[in-house]
Amino acid sequence: MTTFVAWDTETTGLTLPSVITKEAQPRIIDFAAIKLSRTTGEEVARFQTLINPECALPSEITKITGYTDADLCDAPRFAEVLPGIIDFFLGTRSMLSHNLPFDKAMLRYELERLDRLTSFPWPPQQLCSVAMYATELGKRPRLTDLYERIIGKKLDQTHTAMDDTEALVAIVRKERLYEL
Repeated sequence: MTTFVAWDTETTGLTLPSVITKEAQPRIIDFAAIKLSRTTGEEVARFQTLINPECALPSEITKITGYTDADLCDAPRFAEVLPGIIDFFLGTRSMLSHNLPFDKAMLRYELERLDRLTSFPWPPQQLCSVAMYATELGKRPRLTDLYERIIGKKLDQTHTAMDDTEALVAIVRKERLYEL
């Protein structure tokens, strides 16, 4: 079965300029993905994990996500969850993230820190919902705005990776993007 993956990350911050070392770049603290059938849009599988970033969370990130250092201290490190993420993406034809350049950069930094960048099974088709709707909407839409426009109701965004992924999947299904 050919699949489509919608995914999201929550992180310790925004990416820094590329001249900054990969060790100094932010880290993923929450990763979620939902795999859909490309023919029916039905959910095939889901994957979610908190990740110990091995550093203190900035207070601003705690305000945004609600996560605290205590929430993440017993979570697995990225190296421990990587095999599950790789297995989840294996065989996937298409992936979609809201602001793909950011989420992909975050995943790339984590992979680079482990010297695993070239072994990741990146799907051949990589889509960004921000880019897909920016021209139509005349701006780079926030997930809440895009959700409200397409689904027709307000999204109470929690800034957890799974909640954001589920909102994205609702958009994917309504717009039948899984067929792309």
